[in-house]
Amino acid sequence: MKKIMAVMIIISLIVGASSVLAEDIILWGKQTRGWGATNAKTESEAITLEKTATIVKVEGTAKRYCIWSGGRSVLCGGRKKSIVGKTLSPGRYTVLPGLNDQSSADVRIYLQEN
Repeated sequence: MKKIMAVMIIISLIVGASSVLAEDIILWGKQTRGWGATNAKTESEAITLEKTATIVKVEGTAKRYCIWSGGRSVLCGGRKKSIVGKTLSPGRYTVLPGLNDQSSADVRIYLQEN
């Protein structure tokens, strides 16, 4: 019985790990509240997609977030609105998490090129 349980645990770990593969692209962003409403600190690293990519997983503390491209919001999601399964066309993207009564928020969006 212990061997069966050990095998089941190993299989579940492998399946869980395979949902985020090494070749996944990670789009991330972080925002920290500042003093007043004018000096919040934002961090994000832009990515450039050469091919269409599908969103496979979203993690982080942000209750809401928006993906930006070309100075405009192209896709928003959050706890009440999943964007998993949506696709992004080739282009350059960043993501900005909303604070929503939080002192800081972060988000990591995992994509796989199609």
